[in-house]
Amino acid sequence: DVRQALFARNGAWTASGGAIEVDRAVLTVRNSIFSDNLAATDGGAVRVTGANGSLSDVTFDHVTATFNLAGQSGSVLDLAYTDALVTNSVFVQNSGSEAIEGATSTAAPTYAQSYCWADANSPGNYAITPDPTGIHGNVEQDPFVLATDDSDWTNDTWLLTPSSPA
Repeated sequence: DVRQALFARNGAWTASGGAIEVDRAVLTVRNSIFSDNLAATDGGAVRVTGANGSLSDVTFDHVTATFNLAGQSGSVLDLAYTDALVTNSVFVQNSGSEAIEGATSTAAPTYAQSYCWADANSPGNYAITPDPTGIHGNVEQDPFVLATDDSDWTNDTWLLTPSSPA
């Protein structure tokens, strides 16, 4: 288990998993932040894979990910042969590929997300995994967090404003 961790400015300059790469294992991340991480290929922040019928299992709970970059897939989270549960998390302003990228239904048999917000990720928020926006408590509009627009996460509070719909 990873708890109350900050992963900032890490890099996999020629590989996958800018901050963390897991192969055929269980990964649980709670109350943590991923910011400014980079992977040359997959998983700007995290890459989780299983193989040959052996699934990995990943849980993200109360995770904030912003300004992460992947060269090919999953600027925040790249999943392959992996069951995933993502709850109470925020994925904003990550780039290079969709924030959360899975694989075909045979390679990513279970993906569930609830009470999350994914927005302003370039080129998109989700790829291959179904876009769960607006269901299971997921926020489908800007929740109005207290964040500056200067691309420096260190001076952002990420608290909700009084006008937030969340």
